[in-house]
Amino acid sequence: MSSFDPALAEEAFEDDVEGLAAFLRSVLVRLVENCERVQSLATSGDTDGVRAAAHAAKGSAGHLGGKEVEEIASRIELAARDGTIEDAKVIAEFPRRVSALQETVERYIREREAQRGSS
Repeated sequence: MSSFDPALAEEAFEDDVEGLAAFLRSVLVRLVENCERVQSLATSGDTDGVRAAAHAAKGSAGHLGGKEVEEIASRIELAARDGTIEDAKVIAEFPRRVSALQETVERYIREREAQRGSS
């Protein structure tokens, strides 16, 4: 299971479940896009592009409280900054971690929407 901490977003949106869901989904979209960019750019050897995409993904994961994804994105960013993106294990693990976080966040959104519907 991937870590996810909705506390900051919940505080900002209070009882606005629709706004909260829209925010979380928009962050997820950016996270997934940047994860895909990391994969594509790593394949082509574009270390500057990988670094930028990993940095952006790290920020998105941070907005979600996704510490595990944030940490792996940071590892990729640092490796790319140093010009070494050959660690295929880390690059291959990244989309799995992002997917797990995405599933956790989507499940949370569905639960919050169901709670609102039953209130």
